[in-house]
Amino acid sequence: LAIDAARHLIAVGFAFGLLIAVSSRLVPTFTGRSFPHPLAADRGLALLHVGVALRSLQALAPLGAVQVLQISGLSGFLVVLGFLPWACNLIGLATQAPVTHDTSDGTSAVPGSRAPAPTGRCDPGGDARA
Repeated sequence: LAIDAARHLIAVGFAFGLLIAVSSRLVPTFTGRSFPHPLAADRGLALLHVGVALRSLQALAPLGAVQVLQISGLSGFLVVLGFLPWACNLIGLATQAPVTHDTSDGTSAVPGSRAPAPTGRCDPGGDARA
Protein backbone atom coordinates (compact mmCIF):
# COMPACT_ATOMS: atom_id res chain seq x y z
CA LEU A 1 0.00 0.00 0.00
CA ALA A 2 2.90 2.35 0.59
CA ILE A 3 4.05 1.98 -3.03
CA ASP A 4 0.51 2.67 -4.26
CA ALA A 5 0.32 5.80 -2.11
CA ALA A 6 3.70 7.00 -3.41
CA ARG A 7 2.61 6.38 -7.00
CA HIS A 8 -0.49 8.50 -6.45
CA LEU A 9 1.50 11.25 -4.77
CA ILE A 10 3.82 11.47 -7.77
CA ALA A 11 1.36 10.87 -10.62
CA VAL A 12 -1.73 12.66 -9.40
CA GLY A 13 -0.32 15.08 -6.87
CA PHE A 14 2.70 16.31 -8.77
CA ALA A 15 2.18 15.60 -12.46
CA PHE A 16 -1.52 16.42 -12.75
CA GLY A 17 -1.17 19.25 -10.26
CA LEU A 18 1.59 20.73 -12.40
CA LEU A 19 -0.51 20.26 -15.53
CA ILE A 20 -3.46 22.12 -14.03
CA ALA A 21 -1.38 24.90 -12.47
CA VAL A 22 0.78 25.62 -15.51
CA SER A 23 -1.99 25.32 -18.10
CA SER A 24 -4.21 27.60 -16.02
CA ARG A 25 -1.61 30.33 -16.44
CA LEU A 26 -0.26 29.64 -19.92
CA VAL A 27 -3.43 28.90 -21.90
CA PRO A 28 -5.06 32.28 -21.19
CA THR A 29 -1.76 34.02 -21.89
CA PHE A 30 -1.22 32.34 -25.25
CA THR A 31 -4.83 32.66 -26.39
CA GLY A 32 -5.31 36.23 -25.18
CA ARG A 33 -8.60 35.25 -23.56
CA SER A 34 -9.44 34.90 -19.91
CA PHE A 35 -11.02 31.87 -18.30
CA PRO A 36 -14.79 32.11 -17.76
CA HIS A 37 -14.23 31.31 -14.04
CA PRO A 38 -10.63 32.24 -13.15
CA LEU A 39 -10.68 30.91 -9.57
CA ALA A 40 -12.26 27.58 -10.52
CA ALA A 41 -8.93 26.01 -11.51
CA ASP A 42 -7.36 27.05 -8.20
CA ARG A 43 -10.24 25.55 -6.25
CA GLY A 44 -10.04 22.42 -8.36
CA LEU A 45 -6.32 22.18 -7.67
CA ALA A 46 -7.04 22.41 -3.95
CA LEU A 47 -9.58 19.57 -4.22
CA LEU A 48 -7.06 17.50 -6.16
CA HIS A 49 -4.46 17.94 -3.42
CA VAL A 50 -6.94 17.10 -0.67
CA GLY A 51 -7.80 13.92 -2.59
CA VAL A 52 -4.11 13.03 -2.90
CA ALA A 53 -3.57 13.65 0.81
CA LEU A 54 -6.48 11.36 1.66
CA ARG A 55 -5.10 8.71 -0.68
CA SER A 56 -1.71 8.86 1.03
CA LEU A 57 -3.38 7.96 4.34
CA GLN A 58 -3.61 4.37 3.11
CA ALA A 59 0.09 4.02 3.83
CA LEU A 60 -0.88 3.95 7.52
CA ALA A 61 -3.03 0.82 7.10
CA PRO A 62 -0.17 -1.69 7.50
CA LEU A 63 0.72 0.04 10.76
CA GLY A 64 -2.64 -0.95 12.25
CA ALA A 65 -4.80 2.00 11.24
CA VAL A 66 -7.11 -0.02 8.98
CA GLN A 67 -9.99 2.46 9.38
CA VAL A 68 -8.10 5.00 7.23
CA LEU A 69 -8.86 2.83 4.19
CA GLN A 70 -12.47 3.99 4.37
CA ILE A 71 -11.34 7.62 4.32
CA SER A 72 -8.84 6.86 1.58
CA GLY A 73 -11.65 5.56 -0.62
CA LEU A 74 -13.08 9.09 -0.82
CA SER A 75 -9.92 10.34 -2.50
CA GLY A 76 -10.83 9.26 -6.04
CA PHE A 77 -14.08 11.19 -5.88
CA LEU A 78 -12.26 14.34 -4.74
CA VAL A 79 -9.61 14.00 -7.45
CA VAL A 80 -12.29 13.78 -10.15
CA LEU A 81 -14.05 16.80 -8.62
CA GLY A 82 -10.72 18.61 -8.78
CA PHE A 83 -10.38 18.02 -12.52
CA LEU A 84 -13.90 19.17 -13.40
CA PRO A 85 -13.48 22.95 -12.79
CA TRP A 86 -10.26 22.96 -14.80
CA ALA A 87 -11.83 21.02 -17.67
CA CYS A 88 -14.92 23.26 -17.66
CA ASN A 89 -12.66 26.32 -17.83
CA LEU A 90 -10.76 24.90 -20.80
CA ILE A 91 -14.00 24.04 -22.60
CA GLY A 92 -15.39 27.50 -21.84
CA LEU A 93 -12.21 29.10 -23.14
CA ALA A 94 -12.31 27.03 -26.32
CA THR A 95 -15.89 28.04 -27.06
CA GLN A 96 -15.30 31.78 -26.65
CA ALA A 97 -15.20 33.96 -29.74
CA PRO A 98 -11.67 34.51 -31.06
CA VAL A 99 -9.85 37.68 -30.08
CA THR A 100 -9.38 40.24 -32.81
CA HIS A 101 -6.68 42.89 -32.74
CA ASP A 102 -8.30 45.28 -35.20
CA THR A 103 -10.01 48.07 -33.28
CA SER A 104 -11.02 51.49 -34.48
CA ASP A 105 -9.23 53.41 -31.70
CA GLY A 106 -5.91 51.55 -32.05
CA THR A 107 -6.01 49.89 -28.64
CA SER A 108 -5.62 46.20 -28.04
CA ALA A 109 -8.64 43.93 -27.97
CA VAL A 110 -6.83 41.46 -25.71
CA PRO A 111 -8.57 41.41 -22.30
CA GLY A 112 -6.51 43.03 -19.58
CA SER A 113 -3.95 44.49 -21.97
CA ARG A 114 -3.22 48.20 -22.25
CA ALA A 115 -0.78 47.83 -25.12
CA PRO A 116 -1.71 49.25 -28.50
CA ALA A 117 -2.87 46.84 -31.15
CA PRO A 118 -0.12 45.52 -33.41
CA THR A 119 0.08 47.48 -36.65
CA GLY A 120 2.68 45.43 -38.48
CA ARG A 121 4.93 48.49 -38.87
CA CYS A 122 8.01 49.58 -37.00
CA ASP A 123 7.88 52.77 -34.97
CA PRO A 124 9.86 55.37 -37.00
CA GLY A 125 11.12 57.05 -33.85
CA GLY A 126 11.84 53.87 -31.94
CA ASP A 127 14.33 51.07 -32.15
CA ALA A 128 13.41 48.67 -34.98
CA ARG A 129 15.24 45.78 -33.25
CA ALA A 130 12.92 45.79 -30.19
